[in-house]
Amino acid sequence: MLVLHFYYNVDDLNFTCNRWDVLKSINFIPSKPVDYPYLETAKFKIPKLCSFNSLRLPKHMKLCWTQCAFYDDLVIPPESVLNSHIDLGELSFHDVMDHLVVIKENIVDKQLDDWKRHGAPELLFTIINGLYGWLEDNLLLMKRIGEIGEQWFIRDLKSSLQKNSTIFLNGNDPFDLNNWTSATNLVLNIDIDVDCYKKAASKNLAPYGNLLQICGAYNFNPAAPTNFDVPNIALKRDNIINKLCRYLDVNVTQSFSHSNAGLERFHDIFFNIRGELIGTCRFLLAATCPHFERAFCAGTLESKLSEHVFLPRVDDIHPSTFRVLLKYLYGKDLNDIMNEIRYEPDLDEDEISFYFNRYIELLKYAQLYELNDLALSVQHQIIQDHLVLPQNIVEIWEWCQNTEISAPLLAEYCEKCIRDNTELLFDLRLHDIEQDIPDKKQRAAAIVELEGKFLRWREQNSLKDMSPPIYYDEDPPITFDNESGWGGECSSTLEWI
Repeated sequence: MLVLHFYYNVDDLNFTCNRWDVLKSINFIPSKPVDYPYLETAKFKIPKLCSFNSLRLPKHMKLCWTQCAFYDDLVIPPESVLNSHIDLGELSFHDVMDHLVVIKENIVDKQLDDWKRHGAPELLFTIINGLYGWLEDNLLLMKRIGEIGEQWFIRDLKSSLQKNSTIFLNGNDPFDLNNWTSATNLVLNIDIDVDCYKKAASKNLAPYGNLLQICGAYNFNPAAPTNFDVPNIALKRDNIINKLCRYLDVNVTQSFSHSNAGLERFHDIFFNIRGELIGTCRFLLAATCPHFERAFCAGTLESKLSEHVFLPRVDDIHPSTFRVLLKYLYGKDLNDIMNEIRYEPDLDEDEISFYFNRYIELLKYAQLYELNDLALSVQHQIIQDHLVLPQNIVEIWEWCQNTEISAPLLAEYCEKCIRDNTELLFDLRLHDIEQDIPDKKQRAAAIVELEGKFLRWREQNSLKDMSPPIYYDEDPPITFDNESGWGGECSSTLEWI
């Protein structure tokens, strides 16, 4: 009754600050017990009279049951009282931080049976992530409040970490002690471990990046892709239709010297791609690509509309890639076309290499056929599809410097990433050398070369002055038909290191 009387008359009591502080420290408010599985590690295992200072709202039980008691349901402060006296229901930093430490030391490290039974590990995983969420939210709140509040929060956080830093669960199983680590051993925004001391942060930690970085985590900073105007596909289709109509007005008499079955009877030009014939229509090619328009008007065999043209075989492009090129010329969106490609890798291709090499082949033919909009779209798509990874970014940048294929947007993106993440990339490459080169002399030479390369990158403001090794192959240049200008020298397929 006394507590309820206080709630109903709190606005009329007119406490001074000193008297209010004294009242908050008096033990006269009943608390409530906690249930299984929280009871064994609860600060108060039986109900007792507590002060306002030591009580927290029941809704916060999972955030602090090892540190605080909780209001009995009959004496929970009403909203009107909480709005005027926010300290009656407020959690403190130490409530949450000390609670996290106790969970790690008294539940996880001791492998408590009550928390290892069916469903309890999943509950504990959710609780732990809720604690990270509270700390993340309050860090951002302190930043909005002002510099002083942020400094206090960071000071208390770093003070707590000095006592116990391995409070971050980097995985799904809280009872696997190998999953617990300090923030200084974590790297955000990366999906592979740099080395045994710099582990990729798991997905459950991704939402708490500000907290982790304050606690000392590394962050891999992807460079923002260079903005450019994506080709207007609708306008492109309109232009194609207009050109097709103009070509359709031409009176053309076609004659077939042999029987044709199915759709191929509508094709009048055939490309031989690695032994596979891909047919299309010269009207469409001429309408969509200036290179083909010039070739078909050059007075050569290909320009005789009464003839079916079978072009010489070429092997430097995958048939699926050439179909992507043709579908793009017809006006289809590049991303939609690439999603239709069947994954049919060569013996030495993994999934990333397979799709990257398809894009490189497209870049090569976009340059050969003077399709600047396709070249821009391909570079943009490579970046958007996350094919540029920490483990291949150096080789891709070196390839950009050495190939005859122009890829300035891709090169610029790689350069930004390397410049912003030099230390992490160095550690990753060093770890790879130590794992992959057993011979001591070869390993030492590789480390010296690596150190020299990254030292130059760090000292130079730009990567453009470097002379990286050549990693492209030596396949012979392609030719279709020199007389009509099909081919040209433009080699290289990226070889992954």
